[in-house]
Amino acid sequence: MEDVTLIKLLIAGIIISKVIVGILFYLFYKSNRLLKNERTQLLSATERIKIQVSQIENQNDALLKAEDFKSKVFSAVSHDLRVPLSSFQSLLAFSKVVEIPEGELRIALARIGAELEESGKMLNDMLVWTAGQLAKDEIKKSTFLLHNVIEETLRLFQAQVNTKDLTVHNTLPKDLEITANKEFCSFIVRNLLSNAVKFSYRGGHITIGSRIQNTDQYILYVKDEGVGMNGETLTFLQQRIPSTSQLGTFQEKGAGIGLALCQDFAMRMSWSIHVESQPEQGSTFLIAIPMSASGVSRPDIAVA
Repeated sequence: MEDVTLIKLLIAGIIISKVIVGILFYLFYKSNRLLKNERTQLLSATERIKIQVSQIENQNDALLKAEDFKSKVFSAVSHDLRVPLSSFQSLLAFSKVVEIPEGELRIALARIGAELEESGKMLNDMLVWTAGQLAKDEIKKSTFLLHNVIEETLRLFQAQVNTKDLTVHNTLPKDLEITANKEFCSFIVRNLLSNAVKFSYRGGHITIGSRIQNTDQYILYVKDEGVGMNGETLTFLQQRIPSTSQLGTFQEKGAGIGLALCQDFAMRMSWSIHVESQPEQGSTFLIAIPMSASGVSRPDIAVA
């Protein structure tokens, strides 16, 4: 009888042991699964943190570059604004000491007037750019005829075109529509045409044309036959660095910031501006406009 009881106790002990082992195994399995889940979540959180850190670093770099660009712009503006004022103050101071002949006075006033005109253009560009900066997250788009924007802009330079006896060819299709910020687009076109007129020789040609590149980019270009640019100047333009303005073929002055601001406006509309130029062989400014983002309505334009 005692043997039977002992056997029963052994069997019960074995069963209880197996149950305990099973419970321990289940608890270990559950604990291990929780640890794996926590490890996966930790790795995922680490990856998200890495991505966020990378985004913050990129945003910080962009902010530093933007601040550096603004500092250079305002530095160039402050310098060029002082030029006509300093010239006028010098003229007044000199006139108090000696009597200036009427002919020389007219020449000096004409020079100061030209400097003031350039300063006025520069201030207008700065106002447009500043307004764009204040509305940085809101770029209003509309659909308009690009040919008309070119023609309206050309009328602003008609006097300079006539003085230099230039021939301007606007080869854009008259029914070419584009969806973009019209003010930004006009600003870019105005500065590129101003640059082309400024550096063209007497009797030269300026061509405004277009083509489709790689089926997904619309290219608007402004080509002149003027003085061209060297490698250093091209580098400044591509890096959006405001450079010292060069005198035009008729000694026209400028602030040296227009093209840098054009680059900034173009980037905000997902456009890009590239330059092809060599000294004494003219320059071609190419504006690359994504077809998908700008709603170009002429798919029949020749593909480059």
